[in-house]
Amino acid sequence: MPLRPLSLLPFALSALLAGCDSPSPEFRSKDTRTYEATVQGATFKIHRREDWVESYRVNFEALPSVSSVLRRAKIAIEQSTGCPIREGSLSGDQGIQRAQLNCNSDLPPVPPPIRVDLDCELQDEWSADEDRVVLQNIECTPIAARQ
Repeated sequence: MPLRPLSLLPFALSALLAGCDSPSPEFRSKDTRTYEATVQGATFKIHRREDWVESYRVNFEALPSVSSVLRRAKIAIEQSTGCPIREGSLSGDQGIQRAQLNCNSDLPPVPPPIRVDLDCELQDEWSADEDRVVLQNIECTPIAARQ
């Protein structure tokens, strides 16, 4: 009896969903510890290697805000690892979050990024197609740096 494509659909979906909880390459090590925590209805898988963590929200939630997920991820990470997160190091989105732990409470906050305004001039030539512009050579000079 030949296999029908639809009969393979459950297996394909299972394989696809299994990859959603896999850590990134830097957390695929024997030194990585894994935790699971639920905070205010959000379930996180947390992967820790040394003083770095990566967490995944693994349950369904309709359109959560990034700030709401990051707030709950911070609580889940700190409860699971027993260490505070280094101030300013938590980043991510609704699905994946990363942070540095500050277990000894001796790390200063992460400095804010410096944004640089640039003054740019077209040096050579440019060409325009239907839906794109191609620049051949641009020179930019920083004119201001701000926090």
